[in-house]
Amino acid sequence: MALESTDLFVVQRQTGGTPLLKATAAQLNTYVRQTLNDVTLKGNNSEQDITLGTDKITLDATDGSAKFLSGVSGYDSQFLRSNNGNAIYLRGDTNKPQGFYIHGSESDVCFSSNGNEIGSGTGPVVIDSETGNITAAGEIHSDTKLIVGGNPNGGTADGFRADYTGGTKFSRSNGAAPVIECFTTGDLEAKVAINGNGTASFAGNVDVGGSNVVLYANGSGIFKDNLNIRNFSGTDDADWVGLSVSNNLGSNKVRFYGDGSAQFGGTLPLEPNISLNANGSAAFAGSVAIGDGLTEGVYLSSEGRVYSTRVSNDPVWSGYTKDNSTPTSKILADGSATFAGALEAESIDGGTY
Repeated sequence: MALESTDLFVVQRQTGGTPLLKATAAQLNTYVRQTLNDVTLKGNNSEQDITLGTDKITLDATDGSAKFLSGVSGYDSQFLRSNNGNAIYLRGDTNKPQGFYIHGSESDVCFSSNGNEIGSGTGPVVIDSETGNITAAGEIHSDTKLIVGGNPNGGTADGFRADYTGGTKFSRSNGAAPVIECFTTGDLEAKVAINGNGTASFAGNVDVGGSNVVLYANGSGIFKDNLNIRNFSGTDDADWVGLSVSNNLGSNKVRFYGDGSAQFGGTLPLEPNISLNANGSAAFAGSVAIGDGLTEGVYLSSEGRVYSTRVSNDPVWSGYTKDNSTPTSKILADGSATFAGALEAESIDGGTY
């Protein structure tokens, strides 16, 4: 039915009385246009919720919230999307998966970029709402530093700190507890442990300076150049033990002192079997054999005897004056002797022995 502009519309209560509205079609058209124009220019001051598309968009007049069933879009891009009320997605390009994701039921926060797919509680970066754990599938970069726990700088608090310059710091109140531990996958025992008090343990060998120094797990070691032990203790060198060797019972059997002296065997330091003194002297608690001793060589008996043995009739004794290579006295292995000077004796016993 076509309406004419002059057609009259009347709105009246069922009970009769004065009509609530009486206007022609042209008048109603003008009123509706003016009302819509007022909404456009001045805004809608309705105290009731406004819905569009039945339930596609709802503007709540009471709390000012807005509800979008699908998403919020800008120019050729969907910025915000809802997943049946259980999740919220933020992204910048409809051709890529979500860039920011909050799972409603789990409250996990996930981040994604470069086309990486994410789902419930998964993604390249996940912040777990229950544990606070952050899981990253790739690298984590910071232009300043990363701090876990307190800032351990200067030992001020328990925690871990990694600086962008490459430095790392650790601090623990319990100095005997490890700040670094290394494991082999499948083995619960730490292979390397570095503790807060500076102590450390290594299950394997330790190479220093490209094998210049090798400390083996069996307790042995190799020093490619030399071993220099220096006395910084403030103790007198003659009393400072720079190196000692003990037996399996823990008793010292070898001691090297800072002044260059050494002790070997016996009960150290009071009763050594051998003492090599810094002044060049030496003391031996037992006999000394040079060479084979009694077969060929020299044997110094602890009883006070001296033995000198040669396999041929060569000198067993030769005496010289300083700076003279010609012997002044000589005793040969067969018992003969020559002396450049006179022989004197306090008494002479001509017996045969």
